[in-house]
Amino acid sequence: MESPNSHEVKFILTLDDVIAFNRHFLKTSSTVRKRRLQGYLWWGLGGLVVGLISRAWGLAIIFALAGVLIWWLCQVYNQKWGIKRLVRELYDENPRSEVNRTHAIIIKEDGLEWIIEGLSDSTNKWFGILKAELTESHIFIYTGSNAANIVPKRAFADEASFKEFHVRLQRHLDEFKRRSQT
Repeated sequence: MESPNSHEVKFILTLDDVIAFNRHFLKTSSTVRKRRLQGYLWWGLGGLVVGLISRAWGLAIIFALAGVLIWWLCQVYNQKWGIKRLVRELYDENPRSEVNRTHAIIIKEDGLEWIIEGLSDSTNKWFGILKAELTESHIFIYTGSNAANIVPKRAFADEASFKEFHVRLQRHLDEFKRRSQT
């Protein structure tokens, strides 16, 4: 639910929101991308070596392709089901989880106030926010290289207010960066 002044948004964070962040992070992280490419290389080379050691020269390429295919299937599994299973297990272990609680985020001059019902009330100063990424369904407000506060699109009345909130947030971040560089 968006408040009338558009500086405050309230919503209930769900496990699906957390899963969406993890999937987004795995798709956009340069470190994860590098590891994924290394996996293709090693699985492909491993298949090639197996083919060459077994002196099955004609099959060496097939073994290499099979290795790449196995790695690709592992990536597909991880993206579709592995992340969801892991996130669910982690949140089942933590009864004080932020999931299924009402969150409120308020854009202020000195930073973002983040209130989690029954859990915490804190302010992230602008210097502690690395970036804000807009996707089709969420705004991810990064407070670390692999940690972010999640704001779902459903918290807003419409697409325009969702994008406007991101624009306001980005404007504050840009202003802080500009002031800190001078």
